[in-house]
Amino acid sequence: MRITKTWLASALLAAALGALVLASGGSAITMATCSPTTGLALDAAVHNASCTVIKLKAFTSTNAAAVKAYYTDDATTAANGFEIDHTATIQGPVDSHGNCTNQAKSVVDGDAAPGNAPGSNGPVFTVEANNVTFKCFTMRYGTAGISSDGFDGLNVQMMSFLNNGRTQPVLGAPDGDGIWVQDGNGVKINSSTFSGMGFDGIESAVNLNATNSGWSVKKNTLKNIHNSCIAMSENTRATLGELVSGKPANGNTCTIAGTASVDPAIWVDDQAFSGLAMDANKLYANTVTNAFLNCFTVAGNFAQLLQSIRAIGSDKVNFGDDALAAIAASGVTISTK
Repeated sequence: MRITKTWLASALLAAALGALVLASGGSAITMATCSPTTGLALDAAVHNASCTVIKLKAFTSTNAAAVKAYYTDDATTAANGFEIDHTATIQGPVDSHGNCTNQAKSVVDGDAAPGNAPGSNGPVFTVEANNVTFKCFTMRYGTAGISSDGFDGLNVQMMSFLNNGRTQPVLGAPDGDGIWVQDGNGVKINSSTFSGMGFDGIESAVNLNATNSGWSVKKNTLKNIHNSCIAMSENTRATLGELVSGKPANGNTCTIAGTASVDPAIWVDDQAFSGLAMDANKLYANTVTNAFLNCFTVAGNFAQLLQSIRAIGSDKVNFGDDALAAIAASGVTISTK
């Protein structure tokens, strides 16, 4: 059965491509744009190094019996979701300017396909290469959205994460997260929406590395998150929001977060990595509404919390157990005007 499935997936991918162009001498396949129309073809594309741009379709049929998504049931290992094993851009429909045109209908689903036993298989996507980009489609109903362990340069732009980890008990990372990254530098997560995550919206972790460095997280909207909207508790040189003409702008919006007394809505911590200003994390123009615990928990020398607005929720911004007494000496900057 495994051989039959692989052959069929390859055949479907070839059909989607139309043709593969060989490099000189026929020794290698050139980079190509692949347009899979089924889950089997998508599985073949994520394992085909020539597919450097993978264009997903929008499922627009009004027929009740029509397939409405790519399902991870068709992945080589469903429990891992679709495993992208090479540098590539995976994107939904875009216009000539690169703007999303049908994000809501271009869907990759981590739940069982109709007719199969119900329940989430695993993450929607597992990243197994550096510099993978996701853009302009929806990841829904997986045990997690994206899981990345040990790879740099993840780029998430104008994505929708919907109800990942919504039903099953969380057994450990990455379960329940919209995006979980361990040992990954240079991550960009911008202009995306997260709704109904069963654990965190965005979470960082370390194993072999001492820190995750150089993340940019801005203009994201996160709501109805079980734990933290953003749990970047193992990060340095991260920027949440940005400075535009010297003014804080383009922050993240978190609405309704946390169910226990250990879950700040936005949590950024350098874990005392170096204590140097060059490694400080910076938060600009972020907004939290309705947090179970702290709206912001920020720890680290020289951290900046500028015009990050606390709305309805906890009554404090927390700088960690041992940081409050050292704020002046360590150069932390706070402004919520």
